Amino acid sequence: MNIFCEELKYYRRSTIIWVVVLCSLVVMFLSIYSSFAVDVESAKTLLAAYPPAVLAALNLKIDIFFTIYGFFGYLLTFLWLTGAIQAMNLGVSVLSKEISGKTADFLMSKPVTRFRILTEKLTAAFILIVITNIFYLSFAILAAKTFSRDGLDMWLFLMIAFTFFFIQIFFLAFGFLLAAVVPKIKTVVAFTLPFIFTFFIISAFGGAINLKEVDYITPFKYFDISYIYHNHAYDPKYLWILTGFVIVCVATSYVVFMKKDIQAAS
Repeated sequence: MNIFCEELKYYRRSTIIWVVVLCSLVVMFLSIYSSFAVDVESAKTLLAAYPPAVLAALNLKIDIFFTIYGFFGYLLTFLWLTGAIQAMNLGVSVLSKEISGKTADFLMSKPVTRFRILTEKLTAAFILIVITNIFYLSFAILAAKTFSRDGLDMWLFLMIAFTFFFIQIFFLAFGFLLAAVVPKIKTVVAFTLPFIFTFFIISAFGGAINLKEVDYITPFKYFDISYIYHNHAYDPKYLWILTGFVIVCVATSYVVFMKKDIQAAS
């Protein structure tokens, strides 16, 4: 029984849909950039009229907004949310569907260890995220090259674009942990969305009131586009936090699932 291939096949259609949606959003929004860059001073005056708290909540940095990097960084605020939904749904579903579908006891009766089941399922989910990011990055680079008016620093753009992958890995690991811990999840979307939007709201609220302590709580604050733009690097402390969180989530998932009682289908 090749669990890995079966999972890839099972989520093939949904992954294609996510890829099409993400790539369409990237191309559509980056195509607007050239019109914003025509009259920068007037647009800056308009945006400067907004309260700083509103701009911070929207993650809009006026100093770099009219560069292709700042504009794309603002777009990423919403792409992160979309990617988080895909990744967390995948992380939860890939494990919980066996229990909700009452096929867990059948799977456990096969000559495969729980460790192998978890590993193949997590690997399949990770590969699907990688495939999503390959298409997303390809379309983002193509669109940026097409619509940028002042050339493109490829390394800087890739660093900014790659934050999407890190956000997805965070929510994939978090979803995988919840699926291992929670006894039964009936509806994946209804279960995951409150978590994702809570993180997103905390991020917006923390930015609005300029509360730096919030930055450690939500992954939507781990990657400041302005910081990346000016330093050509990620803030290392947040990379360490993200790495530690992912390791803890995955390790805990294994420990819990290896000891978990699996109810037989009735």
